[in-house]
Amino acid sequence: MTNKEIRNQAWDLLWHKNWVSKLILISSALQLSASLIMGAVTDTLKTIGVVNINETLRLLERDGFLIFFDSPLEYLTVAAMYLFFSFLMTGIVNFGICKTLNNVADNNQEGYIKSAFAAFKMPFEVFNLQFLFTSITFLFVLVCTAPFLFYAFKSSWPHMPELINVNNPLVSFVFICVAIIAVILAITIPFYRFRYIFRVKADHPEWPASKCLSYSNYLTLGNKARLIKLDLSYLKAYLVPLAIPLISLSVFSIMIFSLALTVATLYNGIGQSILYRQLLAEKESSPSLA
Repeated sequence: MTNKEIRNQAWDLLWHKNWVSKLILISSALQLSASLIMGAVTDTLKTIGVVNINETLRLLERDGFLIFFDSPLEYLTVAAMYLFFSFLMTGIVNFGICKTLNNVADNNQEGYIKSAFAAFKMPFEVFNLQFLFTSITFLFVLVCTAPFLFYAFKSSWPHMPELINVNNPLVSFVFICVAIIAVILAITIPFYRFRYIFRVKADHPEWPASKCLSYSNYLTLGNKARLIKLDLSYLKAYLVPLAIPLISLSVFSIMIFSLALTVATLYNGIGQSILYRQLLAEKESSPSLA
């Protein structure tokens, strides 16, 4: 099936099979649930003595791991609690949306609302999946950017020899371009390798996180270019929502922009679920994954 055929099938499912309103409702409900729970977590952290946690998290995101609390133990405890719930809610939202997109690809409208919220019954499983994926992505980024981080901070070490003369504009430009490419590759490789982990988990909720990652890697092995080309073929679908803010910046236009962007993202997601089903069919005759 070509990318155009996949997009046409996704468009037919989205509009002609009346999935668009259902998908928007489920996506909004999942996002709202996650926001409410994270808001409750933040309020709880405030009640246990953490002063201005929102400002603290903003500073931590901007400046790194600062010892902002009264003691390192308090900092680590609060950071661990916040990160746990962040991974948990992100995993629940990703699972719910991917489960629904699988149902759309199969045009299965039976119990789709209940299945979208099934992750609340297995929170630790989706947490493990989200945590493993984020950790692997972080390690990829760390490994690919290690040489550039080494050079960036070597000025802090007085005995470190000068490796590159950054006073040369050409060298600086090449250095920055290579660093940007390294970061893009570090994010792209794990993203497409494990693109289907939540779709696999939705089909096999009994599988552990490690097997979901392995099976996603198995499905995308030799097919990453197809995933990338399919994503790129959806660029035109994002032009409409991106053009809306250029026309007007009113509250109404921002709401339309958000809705149009959501529809374009869901349209892309349906296409990826269709390709996921296609890859499953192609791998049926291959040896089973141990």
